Amino acid sequence: MMQRTAAKYFAMSEEVWARHTNPWSVWSRYSCLPLMIACLWWRDWLGVAFWPVLVVLLLWVWLNPRCFSKPRDTHNWASQAVLGEQILIYQLERVPLVHYQVIKVIMVLLT
Repeated sequence: MMQRTAAKYFAMSEEVWARHTNPWSVWSRYSCLPLMIACLWWRDWLGVAFWPVLVVLLLWVWLNPRCFSKPRDTHNWASQAVLGEQILIYQLERVPLVHYQVIKVIMVLLT
């Protein structure tokens, strides 16, 4: 499964997942995708500067969940999304069968 492979490379322990539930981690990480798309889009214009920019962005994606403290509570949209992501990656076999159709639709929409 692609999600598990990506999770392996991110090497996120329980402590890192707990830190990543901090809303600041979630919201600051949203900047990465548009910046990566822009970096790839303008790679000819950036020339050799493309590579350091891409490396910095990928480093930020890896470092971001480790930079923030654990939140006091996880009763917010951003924290719940991270917890759902963790379930999707690691515990998909524990999800009740009735939810698989919704998961499939979401995964199709996101790809």
